[in-house]
Amino acid sequence: MTLEQLLSSTKRRLGVTMISAALSLGAMGSQIIPYLNQNAKVTALNASPQTITITATYAPMGQDPRNGTPETVTLTPGQSGTLANPLTQEGSAYVTSTGDDAVLTASIQNTDGSGMNIPVLPANAKNNEQPEAGILANGMQWEREIVLSGDSSSNNTLNHQAYGPDGTGPTPAPTEYVPPGIVTSGKVGSTYQLGFPPGSTDTLIPQVSDQSKAGGLLLYTSPVSGDTRLRTMQNFSTTEPTVYDFCNFWFPTGNFYGRVTEAYGILNESQDLQDISTILVRSPDNTNGTTVDQMEAWLLSYVDGDQSNGEITNIHDPVEINTTSYILFVNNGGIAEIHLNPSDIQAMRNLYRTQALPGYVDTHKPEYNCQGLDKIDMSCPPHWDTLNQTTNNPSKESWSTTSVFDHSMPSVSTPFRK
Repeated sequence: MTLEQLLSSTKRRLGVTMISAALSLGAMGSQIIPYLNQNAKVTALNASPQTITITATYAPMGQDPRNGTPETVTLTPGQSGTLANPLTQEGSAYVTSTGDDAVLTASIQNTDGSGMNIPVLPANAKNNEQPEAGILANGMQWEREIVLSGDSSSNNTLNHQAYGPDGTGPTPAPTEYVPPGIVTSGKVGSTYQLGFPPGSTDTLIPQVSDQSKAGGLLLYTSPVSGDTRLRTMQNFSTTEPTVYDFCNFWFPTGNFYGRVTEAYGILNESQDLQDISTILVRSPDNTNGTTVDQMEAWLLSYVDGDQSNGEITNIHDPVEINTTSYILFVNNGGIAEIHLNPSDIQAMRNLYRTQALPGYVDTHKPEYNCQGLDKIDMSCPPHWDTLNQTTNNPSKESWSTTSVFDHSMPSVSTPFRK
């Protein structure tokens, strides 16, 4: 079994502009916020027609947040409010509501300007009994695993396995015995007592024979943006393919061509857009100092649905990643070609294969199932290795190529020219 056959990671937009994760608590529902610090902000919105009370109990890492310090906020219909945060160190929170449709968001904004959004998980996420896996972005140096320990009658017996980036392994770690109900964390390298290179798989395996339960998350530094991020590990099966299996299996070894629908979905997803833009501004063509924000705005102008400022083409696949460039085809016969060095070409390919495409495929499975079913169909090729175009439309060779850093695309004013 290769690394990608296990799992890759999902990602979220981080940084100064925060887009927080949100879930509805529901009537007498409960959620876990798995990681917070003293700079965390937890906000609730009452989307119900009656007044409700939200209660969050906070506890330091290594303790049960259900037994922690309580903070409450009472909200009238349509009102939002911020829950007080008593934490002075890293911790977690357990949140309940007295009514329907309370929407909870959480984020961290540190004093140095860094920050991240925090996934808000159903409380039952800790009672997972299946193996969960996540890809290590940095290896043992920075990665931390956060464990939500399940509600069992005794300590949860947890095993770990690691696979190398090339699928070698598994490498086991010493068995851990974790008290029920706590949220705890530890460095992945310390868990295995061994270092692993970036791209390795960390797998958390509850010992089902004694009804052990646990859910996992990875806290890491993005190698693309340098931001701190938190992502949930995902259940995987050796028999049921995942969106990561599908994207890894079908991602071409040669040129990649992205569909119109994929381009709109990926470039409108905040984290994908930021990470793609971060790589593109490292282009040797960028002699004018184009920033990531400027590149994001320029890419968005082609997928905003406004024909007056140009859109990506719909007569064939509008995105190409070849051996030297990232290319965007637009509907006026222009090609915006951004040259990249070899390491950034590989970074872009990896970004699409392990992040952008899995994120899109996961929410559009019928597009990748030859019977239109809402599940992955490994036998249904997405044709990412072929430039798909409608009959009797001009080939890309007849279009005009323009550098986005030096010129304006036809009928569109680019913000990248000084």
